[in-house]
Amino acid sequence: MVSLERGDRVVASLKEVAHNHELTAASISGIGGINDVTVAFYNLNEKQYIERNFPETYELLSCVGNVTMKDGEHFIHTHVSIADVNYQVYGGHLMEATVAIVGEFVMDPIDGAIARLMNDDIGLAIWNLEEMNSD
Repeated sequence: MVSLERGDRVVASLKEVAHNHELTAASISGIGGINDVTVAFYNLNEKQYIERNFPETYELLSCVGNVTMKDGEHFIHTHVSIADVNYQVYGGHLMEATVAIVGEFVMDPIDGAIARLMNDDIGLAIWNLEEMNSD
């Protein structure tokens, strides 16, 4: 259970928790209130993220993702759904956000370690479950 306070950076804080607790594989879920949210959409044809910033305060309706290892470092991969004061919902890959009200997250450890390896066809580092299952 991870409780983030106003002003905490979400992705950076989750990465720090993963590092401090030596989580090499975990699932993540969370809710709360955030601002200065940067989400992204991955354009497969261009093999790059298209980012959009949402500076106001939003309800964090859902944050789901995982902790894995990439190049020997903890890697946080999360997607979010956020809602504004008019109940308009936006979502995408969470690049970063700041806790505006509260951030309540669960990081559920998974036995073993999941490493990410570059997939040139996709242009992203993806799970390497074969290595995990061979241990």
